[in-house]
Amino acid sequence: MIKKRYIVVTVAFSLFLGLVPFIFSSYFPETVDNLLSYYSSLLSFTGSIFIGCVALYFNLSLQYKNNEISKLQYELDQEKHKHELMMDNNRIPFFEISGTSCNQYFLNCIFYIKNVSKEPIRNLQSENLKILHNNLDDLESSDIQFSRLTLEGGATAIVRLKNFAKTERDKGVIKIEWTFSCENEIGTKFFYCARARFDTMQNAGKQYWAIEVLDNFTRDN
Repeated sequence: MIKKRYIVVTVAFSLFLGLVPFIFSSYFPETVDNLLSYYSSLLSFTGSIFIGCVALYFNLSLQYKNNEISKLQYELDQEKHKHELMMDNNRIPFFEISGTSCNQYFLNCIFYIKNVSKEPIRNLQSENLKILHNNLDDLESSDIQFSRLTLEGGATAIVRLKNFAKTERDKGVIKIEWTFSCENEIGTKFFYCARARFDTMQNAGKQYWAIEVLDNFTRDN
């Protein structure tokens, strides 16, 4: 509807500019020179205004498109930043536990936990400990100490486990299930469950523990 109005106005204005000189030249020949001079100035002025309006229109259109592109680019950058932040939050550190040595009946154990990730971790701490003797709960109480709580990528900490048993543990299989946690650089906390099975104290140092990454819903189970 708006385009039709523009067309009608343009056609009417063109007819006006064309008919008026024709009428005046037919009925008032003596005014032709002055009239042509006037219309020449009028057309020049009108053309300048028209060209200025067209230039202004295209400049505004270009500015609008540039603003839309800038807005879209900003939104894309924000989404990229959120994605990168999410990836950083979900970057899970990984560990390796080995070198277990124990005294008689596994009452005092020492093992080594290594951060095998590139990212450093902090606030390494014990969450829970289970010791099974022949598949029965055999932990009276325990004390776990770390040589260091912050590990750079590739660094190792010594873990000392002292515990009191309910039985003599002179025979049978010992199973240790240890839940621990840590934080990455931005404070995201991760939980792990490390499991080891020992038939004798002699083979303890040769075994690697199986480590499972837990989430907030399964870590207490």
